[in-house]
Amino acid sequence: MNNYIFTLFSLLFLASSLVSFFVSFVAWQRKRERGAVELALLMLSAGLWAFLIIFETASTTLEGKIFWSKAAYVGALSTPVLFLMFVLKITGRDKYLNAKTILALFISPAVVFILALTNEFHHLIWTGFAPISEVTNLTTYYHGIIFWIGYFGYAYLLLIISSIYLFKFIIHRASPFKSQAKAIFVALLCPWLASVLYVSDYNPIPGFDLVPLSMIISGTFLALALFKNRLLDITPVARVTLLETLEDGILVLDRYHRVQDINNSAVLYLEVDKKNIIGEDFSLIGSGVKSIADAVLNELTNQMIQVKYPGKIKHFNITKQEIKNYPGSKLVIIRDKTTEIEREQELLIEKGRAQESDRLKSSFVANLSHEIRTPINVITGFLDLLNQKDIEEKDQAIYVDLLKKSTDRILNTLNDIIEISKIEAGQAKLTETQINLNEIMDYLFNIFIKDAQAKGIALNFNKGMDDKSALIIVDRPKLVTIFSNLIKNSLKFTDKGSIEFGYKLNDDTLLFYVKDTGIGIPLDRKEMIFNRFVQAEQTMNRPYEGAGLGLSIVKAYVDMLGGEVVLDSVVGEGSTFSFSVKYKPVIFPLNID
Repeated sequence: MNNYIFTLFSLLFLASSLVSFFVSFVAWQRKRERGAVELALLMLSAGLWAFLIIFETASTTLEGKIFWSKAAYVGALSTPVLFLMFVLKITGRDKYLNAKTILALFISPAVVFILALTNEFHHLIWTGFAPISEVTNLTTYYHGIIFWIGYFGYAYLLLIISSIYLFKFIIHRASPFKSQAKAIFVALLCPWLASVLYVSDYNPIPGFDLVPLSMIISGTFLALALFKNRLLDITPVARVTLLETLEDGILVLDRYHRVQDINNSAVLYLEVDKKNIIGEDFSLIGSGVKSIADAVLNELTNQMIQVKYPGKIKHFNITKQEIKNYPGSKLVIIRDKTTEIEREQELLIEKGRAQESDRLKSSFVANLSHEIRTPINVITGFLDLLNQKDIEEKDQAIYVDLLKKSTDRILNTLNDIIEISKIEAGQAKLTETQINLNEIMDYLFNIFIKDAQAKGIALNFNKGMDDKSALIIVDRPKLVTIFSNLIKNSLKFTDKGSIEFGYKLNDDTLLFYVKDTGIGIPLDRKEMIFNRFVQAEQTMNRPYEGAGLGLSIVKAYVDMLGGEVVLDSVVGEGSTFSFSVKYKPVIFPLNID
């Protein structure tokens, strides 16, 4: 140890290294927390730097000083990289901390370190050295181009990047953690201000490297952040990640309604134009949704509001509570309840539909029982009468007619059930053929004229085109079924007056209709009557025959034909059912003489 003299400078560097090692140890104890490992490595590197400089300041030979300076470059070159890694970690930019990025960051320090070890062959790091001072036992290093580019320039580039991230963090995201961020920022600035003094003409003591010594100040600030501000216990990034990924809007106001914190969801719901409103009076920020802003400021602790947007209405729940130990403050949560409320409304509608469906099915079962059992009872009764030997011929004819009507009633009910079953099973297919509409009108008239005459009702029909134009392409069975059900419906509910059916051509559309002077249909039943098992009035189930399937078959078949059923009805005056289909005339070839 004859070649070493430990001076005051050596003691200062010893204190610097001890502080750095202490902070590194404390950080490593909390290595499971965000940024703790990076901080531990950073302070270990800085402490190693300061520790090796002890021997550089104590060496009494130039060769010894150069040797320890080269060794100290391990910490000097690693510290800037590790500080950037620490800043990236605590500010939530973990995506950059992958193996490739870290390796790339250490390429320049590795090259500079190799050049420092071989400096005597190229003098790119140090071009020369001043004589050792007899007063301070220090020497001044004259630096080469690689020092300025690879060490000094690269270190300041990393400093600038770290500073930018920290500035953004302090200004935009770290309102509850500013004391921690400021402590880190001061710890960042100290070594680099010291390095500027070291390489400039303003160094108070020539040859005295202030950078490792400044680590005492940096370590002190980081130690304060660790213990007083709970740097690693309360992770700012965890808070940012939590708040910014929440769908709920979070807003913190002080007693003067100044914004202390706000997340992206709250900015979105409030439609705030400014990017940064921290510290501003909330009542003056110019929210685009006044109803939400008013709900934030009023004294209600829980409020549900509706906000009208173009084409839709949204529902928001605004809850507020005072923050502990901050009288007059507000923690405001803005929750979009639109989906939840719409789901509840849909469930209520579906519940109503299910209940209505159950009721209709029960009604259908009762109707079906009535529609089958009643005519069967009639058939059974009159068969017994027909077995009597003394029955008169005229009575026998009446009984046979009643038997036929009862069997027709059963057949009609069964046919309707079969038709609706085919429709629901998707087995009803469209089969278009050539037909003559006027022939269909005659056919329908001949079928229903007797029933109309029996009730004393006039039955009329209208042919809208001549026979040649009436040749069209359409699904005949479905068209006949539609008309038959509509005419039956009119006969059932018309006791006097008339029934008229027919068609007319309107441009390229055929408009079909059935018009009666019956009892009419109430306005609140117009939509429901096309549902299965429904009649115009449920109390009609007994006075009027039918299982309530006819109009649902009509609607299904009209839909298949590409049309739409329209109902025009007035209670006590009558009803008009109309539907339209595209006119597809039969095209005849031109006669060529």
